[in-house]
Amino acid sequence: MSAEFGIAANVAETDKALRRGARVWIIRGWSGGGYERVVVRGLARGGTPIEKWVPITRLENFRAAWLPEHLRQGDPAKAVSLRGDKDAMDEMAQKLDGVATRERAAHPGRRGASKLAYEPLDIGAAHAAIAARFPKTLAKLAEND
Repeated sequence: MSAEFGIAANVAETDKALRRGARVWIIRGWSGGGYERVVVRGLARGGTPIEKWVPITRLENFRAAWLPEHLRQGDPAKAVSLRGDKDAMDEMAQKLDGVATRERAAHPGRRGASKLAYEPLDIGAAHAAIAARFPKTLAKLAEND
């Protein structure tokens, strides 16, 4: 009876298989890596049940929720490994929410793109940096012009 709760979340960003807002169950994750990626089970766009790895940043609204019977029993390889009592799952959901928030702050662009991609490029500073690093090459290029 104590392992009847798991962690549910909603998809925050649409991908090829999952639609935005779909409820998914977090099956397991790589805790050694800090749960940056997790395995989720949910319904695909066509209604087929699927299981796939997703970045934690693509999920939102982490919460403890009662696990349906078909997710608690059956093949142990397919069973939900992140499960326990309600208090433990509430604590884990808060931890995963913190991980997702931290990852979104560290990688604000879509799919973890760096914020440097959005900053305007200062051509003069870039040219000065290249000139300092490769003076002979720039001298040869200047001779050919």
